Amino acid sequence: MRPKEVEAVTEGAGLQETLGRLSEYRPTEPAPTERRLERDAEIGGKSLPVLSKSVSAGLTVEGVPVLIHGDYRLKVGEWELGDAVVFDPIVMNVAGVPLPVMPLRIASEIYLTLGWVDRVEKISDAVARAHHALHQQSGGEPVY
Repeated sequence: MRPKEVEAVTEGAGLQETLGRLSEYRPTEPAPTERRLERDAEIGGKSLPVLSKSVSAGLTVEGVPVLIHGDYRLKVGEWELGDAVVFDPIVMNVAGVPLPVMPLRIASEIYLTLGWVDRVEKISDAVARAHHALHQQSGGEPVY
């Protein structure tokens, strides 16, 4: 299945590293980006708008738009804008290039905080399927 779009989050230094590794795709210059997310947070029975701020750059890989964020920050409702999300990046392969990105565990924590349990469940299911496939590839019996 081919994605309609890809968004990746890395830390500040990782953005420049990522853009250097993907230079053949002619990424846009990194620029401050602020946008209201399409989905509201569901916290304490209230729907609250979510604003993201980052330094972002875009590119296109095989016709698929890719947006890469560094120094990613969130603001929920009237709360103060948070600090940039800090994490030790993991390596993900994009277009055959290893890139430093936010671990799924951190994304799950953010989604839980925002009340997006359905997204946490999707991440958990994807991780379980990946573990199942790796187990079978190594000669193990199916795990369900």
